[in-house]
Amino acid sequence: MTALKQIAAVTVMSLRTVPDRLGSSLVVVIGMACAVGALVSILSMSAGFLQTMANTGSPSRAIILSDGALGEWGSTLAHGEASVIADMPGIRMDEAHKPIVSADYVGYTVVPKKTDGLDAYLTVRGVSAENPKLRPEIKLVSGRLFRPGQYEIIVGKSAQSQFDGLHEGDKVSLPEGDWLVTGTF
Repeated sequence: MTALKQIAAVTVMSLRTVPDRLGSSLVVVIGMACAVGALVSILSMSAGFLQTMANTGSPSRAIILSDGALGEWGSTLAHGEASVIADMPGIRMDEAHKPIVSADYVGYTVVPKKTDGLDAYLTVRGVSAENPKLRPEIKLVSGRLFRPGQYEIIVGKSAQSQFDGLHEGDKVSLPEGDWLVTGTF
């Protein structure tokens, strides 16, 4: 019981002296509030990113990454490795008994935002001709599909609404050259 009395006495003494040390008390309170606010914002961004990643997957698809890669953006597979994976058991086949695989390339480009004209990084995914069979949920709403082997791309509707230079007929500058926007999905 004496321990509880001591805790109560120290707590009462600390609370009585708060007006004497108001400035330092406010610094501690404001500092803690800022730290909690920063932590909450980082955790909510992380949760939103994880939810986006979880909602865009499909149980009938697998993404194969190179050893040690944390995501698609840091993974590199040789052409021969992609061919070996395509020949593995369990790979879905199309009506012509060809494996439905897409050796994708994920990169980035800089485009201006419509709201303020400032540059923003935009993710770009290079896909193979089998991609429409692999991702049937992607529907072309206008224009035409890109032709494999050409410098052509299709762009999402939401990206077109947020960024300049992504409409059909525009050219998007990528490290390999300028790519023609041929359609909207």
